[in-house]
Amino acid sequence: MRSIFTIVLLLLGFRTAYSSDGWVATGATSVIEQTAEDIGVIGPLPPLPDFTAQPALDPTTDEPDLIAPPGKTPIEQSVPDEGEVGLHVTEGATPDPPTPVIVEEGVDLRPPTTEDLEKALDESEQPTWLNSVIDDHSLLWREVRSDGLSILPASDFGLTSIGFDFGLSDGEGPVWTQLKFDWTFLNGPNGPHVRPQLYDISYEFNYSDQFANVGIHAQVAPTYSTDWDNKGKHAFRLIGGGLATLELAPGFDLVGGAMYLDRPDLNVLPIYGLRMHSAGHELDIVYPRFRYAVRVGQDADGSNWMFAKTEFGGGAWAIDSDGFGNDQMGYRDWRLTFGWESREPDGDRHVFEVGLVFDRELEFERQNRTLNLGNTALIRMGRTF
Repeated sequence: MRSIFTIVLLLLGFRTAYSSDGWVATGATSVIEQTAEDIGVIGPLPPLPDFTAQPALDPTTDEPDLIAPPGKTPIEQSVPDEGEVGLHVTEGATPDPPTPVIVEEGVDLRPPTTEDLEKALDESEQPTWLNSVIDDHSLLWREVRSDGLSILPASDFGLTSIGFDFGLSDGEGPVWTQLKFDWTFLNGPNGPHVRPQLYDISYEFNYSDQFANVGIHAQVAPTYSTDWDNKGKHAFRLIGGGLATLELAPGFDLVGGAMYLDRPDLNVLPIYGLRMHSAGHELDIVYPRFRYAVRVGQDADGSNWMFAKTEFGGGAWAIDSDGFGNDQMGYRDWRLTFGWESREPDGDRHVFEVGLVFDRELEFERQNRTLNLGNTALIRMGRTF
């Protein structure tokens, strides 16, 4: 019986085949092969690394032998030569890209110097187009000086004027307009008799611009000047003029022009001379205004200046004089004043000044008469532009 069982086992052995997974029946598929085929697994997972193992030592150096992974080239760590940055790798290796260095251009981390602060303050004073030409344009002589209070106390012929200024343009330039109104109260003259109040209404058209080293400044100002009793032809005057500035060198300008005043005692007023200026000083040797100014303070709100000047003053009005009827009266003087001026970033300039008024004359056209008046003082506050 035992012999028969042995023969059966031998016959079954001929129907089997050896596979990598063990002995299986011929024509059958192993469970591992079927599972890998069904789920798409290519082969068994690699063994996990042994983190507890100690690195092998290189017998020649007694240092750890860095074994590169399969398909990689060992990295040779070395100290970079002078002028070189990074790691040296053997041929065929692909090193990691270097970390990019971010550099922000235009950033100066140095602390500001006194010169930098002064430059910033100078720039803060000139944010508008008008500031680049306002100094030159102020050389145009204005008969109607509005938006302020001016007092010339005198017994023979005193004047107290209150002015109002209404800007009508948007301030973008180079053209702007202004409506001005002056109300003047008189003390005298004792003879001939003149109405005690005078009025000036002026509408200014201004143009200022800069072309390279040449500045152009022009003005047309239809003006109505009267005591309000005389509304004849002499009450209306067309005042206008202009000047040009030529920059001969930085801070050194040549000035030339004229103003047409349309009045009998002074029809045309020439303007000429030199203007020298720097960041903190201004010297105008310009007829009919001579002026020296020095900057005494500056901050983000503007700058402050002290000045001394000599300038021509006066005006003309159509009047109704008792005993002579309609006439035109002209007044002129010279003024030596000292004062303080503030300049704001938007172009406004405020002034307070005191001084002496001399060489005063009062002229009547119809009467062909001129009165020489005594000296007096001047107190003025308001805007200069």
